[in-house]
Amino acid sequence: MSFLLSMELNPVSAASTDLPGDTSLVLSYKDAVLNGYGVQKRTDPQDNDTIYDGYGYVSFFFNEDPSSSQPVGTATFKINTAEAGLYKLSLGYYIPEGYGSKDTGIEVNGSGVGSITLDAPPAGKVTNEKMVSKIMLNAGANEITFNRGWGYYGIEYVKIEAALPPVASDKMEAEDGVMTGDVSIGTTDVGYSGTGYASFKNSGSLTLTYNAAASGLYDLAIGYSSPNGDKKTQLAVNGQTSEISLPASAGYTEVSGGKALLHAGNNTIQFNPGWGWYSIDYVKVSATGAPKQHSVENKLVNPHATVETKALMNYLVDHYGKNILSGQQTLEDAQWIKDQTGKYPAIFSTDMMDYSPSRVEHGATSTEVDKAIQWAKEGGIVTFVWHWNAPKGLYDMPGKEWWSGFYTDATSFNVQYALEHPESEDYQLLLRDIDAIAVQLKRLQDAHIPVLWRPLHEAEGGWFWWGAKGPEPAKQLYRLMYDRLTHYHHLNNLIWVWNSESPDWYPGDDVVDIVSVDIYNQAGNYGPNIAKYDSLMNLVQDKKLVALPENGPIPDPEQLQAYSAHWLYFITWTGDFIRNGQYNSLDHIQNVFNSDYVITRDELPHNLYTSFKFEAEKGTLTGLRVSTEDSGYSGDGYVTGFDNEGDNLIVPLNVPVSGTYQLSLRYKASGDKTNPVMLNGVKLADYVFSSSQSWTDGVIGEYELEAGSHTLTVGKSWGWIDLDYAELNYIEPIPLKATISYSQTVPTNKDVIATLATNKPVTITNNGESDRHIFKKNGTFIFTFVDEDGHYGTATATVSNIDKTAPSLSVSASTTVLEIPNHALIPIELNLNAADTGSGVAGVKLVSITSNEPDNGLGDGDKPGDVQNANIGTADTSILLRAERSGMGSGRVYTITYEASDYAGNRTKAAVIVTVPHSAKK
Repeated sequence: MSFLLSMELNPVSAASTDLPGDTSLVLSYKDAVLNGYGVQKRTDPQDNDTIYDGYGYVSFFFNEDPSSSQPVGTATFKINTAEAGLYKLSLGYYIPEGYGSKDTGIEVNGSGVGSITLDAPPAGKVTNEKMVSKIMLNAGANEITFNRGWGYYGIEYVKIEAALPPVASDKMEAEDGVMTGDVSIGTTDVGYSGTGYASFKNSGSLTLTYNAAASGLYDLAIGYSSPNGDKKTQLAVNGQTSEISLPASAGYTEVSGGKALLHAGNNTIQFNPGWGWYSIDYVKVSATGAPKQHSVENKLVNPHATVETKALMNYLVDHYGKNILSGQQTLEDAQWIKDQTGKYPAIFSTDMMDYSPSRVEHGATSTEVDKAIQWAKEGGIVTFVWHWNAPKGLYDMPGKEWWSGFYTDATSFNVQYALEHPESEDYQLLLRDIDAIAVQLKRLQDAHIPVLWRPLHEAEGGWFWWGAKGPEPAKQLYRLMYDRLTHYHHLNNLIWVWNSESPDWYPGDDVVDIVSVDIYNQAGNYGPNIAKYDSLMNLVQDKKLVALPENGPIPDPEQLQAYSAHWLYFITWTGDFIRNGQYNSLDHIQNVFNSDYVITRDELPHNLYTSFKFEAEKGTLTGLRVSTEDSGYSGDGYVTGFDNEGDNLIVPLNVPVSGTYQLSLRYKASGDKTNPVMLNGVKLADYVFSSSQSWTDGVIGEYELEAGSHTLTVGKSWGWIDLDYAELNYIEPIPLKATISYSQTVPTNKDVIATLATNKPVTITNNGESDRHIFKKNGTFIFTFVDEDGHYGTATATVSNIDKTAPSLSVSASTTVLEIPNHALIPIELNLNAADTGSGVAGVKLVSITSNEPDNGLGDGDKPGDVQNANIGTADTSILLRAERSGMGSGRVYTITYEASDYAGNRTKAAVIVTVPHSAKK
């Protein structure tokens, strides 16, 4: 390597921005001030090293001696600078071949920068130079001190370069930031951007400065590597901290850092260790575009959800992105909030924990469902979590008591084994526990109370047994629970809330209504948690609602709006998190619960569980316009006009369940106005919109509506009116009626198909869910079914017209032997006896009279017309037969055949024989 002259660092006479880019200020090992034992200045190689050809170094090749009275050796370099500012610190160092990477500790002016990794030099070399950190230096005297750290190495020189000021770049390399503690620049990985990356261990920080051209909201993207599994980092932007999840990644990849509210000029972006070792490569900053409207569909994953559940979902979707619902864990803390603020939270959150069978076995009891029922009666919303005590295998020992059996380390229960062995006791115990909770949820359904149901929460953390075996068993258990509660127990009052932001853990769109994550920021951090919000929104592509079902500090309502962090609701955890004044100050709590952005229980509509609103501005407008000029409207505006011929508004009404509804329109009118109101093209009324300068609900009437799509049309009036929305308020279900039709109602020998029809949609719960039952014989069949409101019904099909048995028939003749072959026509009388025990005899007819000889055969006397007076196809029983036979034959045989039929179409034949013997004499 080239020799770097030992030189005194001259004071910087110009601002750092004026220094030439290639200017560097260097101090050699000779300038170091040594202190303590072990450290020394050397010029000879270490041990048997034959490669080193430098001119000397500060040697840290020594073992520490705990018994020494002197401190462990350090080396200090003294630097004078004309101006305070940010400087790059590089080291020239010596590590013999085979020694590997080492760590040195650095302090600047008495403050620790942290442990800096000195990478092993390239193959064939024992010296290297590395820019190890950016440091802040004071104007005037400064000291940079190196302590031994870990391993044997030498420091040849210290190089200081003026750092360039922050620029408004879209991308900031991590290696250009200021690092403290264990954070250091790494270069040994592959695939990173720039000249290095920031390697994180257990302590320290990385600070970058971004010069924003203008104040506003910006999107952050983070380049990182996390080869050792999922990790988390704490990202602080101008002091506002949020937790960022870094999914496992073998190479370098990118993750969203959420949004940040930046001010014009310099902004600080700092990374602090969260959990685990990882590397930060870069940060990208870009201006956030205008927020898009959410594309969440007002549809639950359970199509048979109760009307109350659908109404609640309608309300949640309607307010998503416009407000946040307040919530609190435990009724006692909800009451405390009321005492402090004068308002109850909108949502009461509680736990199914003490209904777990393994807790009940130890004497646990609970009244939480009773509390929830009362809360809902008082106008609030209910949500349940389930700290599911393991079905078996509780250790029940000090520190791992039976009542902590939901923790992984308090039970031996193996969820993966249970799910892989459905024949096992463990699997059956899973079903037993789910069934026990179903009993409690059914109590809520019977009380017409919908539930925000959040089972298997925080699974990805692994600290609960349902997540201890990884994502696949957790997802399988969730889907098992969904199927058991929905299809086996027919619980239709649940809105399903999943609790993880990780794509690997997501159980699927078909079983999730709301996605969520629990966030516990540091005390007093009221940030909007935008990174987590964006992560969840991206997980479901903005197709599901996003909620915050557990939090420590409550997000600040103003920041939520500024960042467009549209959490559907927050629920503060119990105890100190809400009451101790540190996580949430009393002033903050009062500000939150009195914010116009935050919905409290008193602000929930009285018809929360029966109301369905349809915004006028989302309809089809003819000659009208959408306005936002007046205040107090719902949704994105209101429709105004209706004063010209042809003006009309068509609002699509998606009726969730069949029933009787009250239809109303929210309006304002200057003077009384009369407008035609039509439903599905049929006029309901010429409704008089009474004069009102404020928004008023006008009731049109009550109507029976089938589930599905309908159209509401409002025509022109004379004069101006404004329409905000149409509202359907559910009153009662249409009585479930069933009829059965039959493919045949008259006697038949075919199968009969009975078809069930109902006056509203149902799911048939037997007969293979088919509405057609095939009768192969007479009998009855009972259809069982459930309608969309959860009401069960039966209908009995009865068939008695199937007859597949032919009638009986016998035939006898008045004369069966014509003794004298004299060619005469002999009268024959036939006696018929037909019977049918099924559909009855429909008729008997003569079908044929045949002879074994020709009508005029050889030797029979040449008399034609041997059969006379026989009316074939009728019930003729009187005929004439000729008494003759061929002289050449053995005798004549007449066969007389009749056919009987019944009303079902079955037929049978019978015959009688009349003979003319050959031996007869004339």
